[in-house]
Amino acid sequence: MTPQSNRTEDIAENDDEEYLFVVNYDDQAERNRMANVLEQWDDGEISRPKGTVRIVDGTNQDQLLEQLINRVPADHVSCYLLNEVGPTNETTTEQAFTVTFDEPLENLDSMANFIITNRRGRLTDPMSARYEINSQKGRVEVEFETSQDNDEITLTITGNETPVEHMTKFFKRDFSVLNENDGQITTDDLPNRI
Repeated sequence: MTPQSNRTEDIAENDDEEYLFVVNYDDQAERNRMANVLEQWDDGEISRPKGTVRIVDGTNQDQLLEQLINRVPADHVSCYLLNEVGPTNETTTEQAFTVTFDEPLENLDSMANFIITNRRGRLTDPMSARYEINSQKGRVEVEFETSQDNDEITLTITGNETPVEHMTKFFKRDFSVLNENDGQITTDDLPNRI
């Protein structure tokens, strides 16, 4: 496959072309999220190819095609030349904000972990306190750092713009509630939906 530097505008001009999307996933939850996006997409036609689909590289495609046609009817075999267009608007946004508490909190790290995991955060790197969250708006990575005196916490949220803004709103609210409640927070204090 030859990577191309096509952008969204270039793809939009070619509405009559077909595209093969290959979406890799690490677990069943990720697979389900991708399947939901594809099933709910209502612009154009999305179908799953029938039969066996393989990406072939580094071989004589004419010889392979001949071998396949020798074994099944020719109208059952299709061969396409693929040119990777890749993610066309892969823009990563990063938002950071700091909350200063009225008094130092002994358990600030634990409270931050509690809030982030209640937002469905999954710890991906314990050394840097990095979490991954998949919300209704998309996937983000969240990192936090506390001050030496435990009176300040800085959260950094990275991902595409919409989910970053969505999760920033939630975390600003959650940590302001923590501050207002003198370092105490329960699941009742956190809205259910993200």
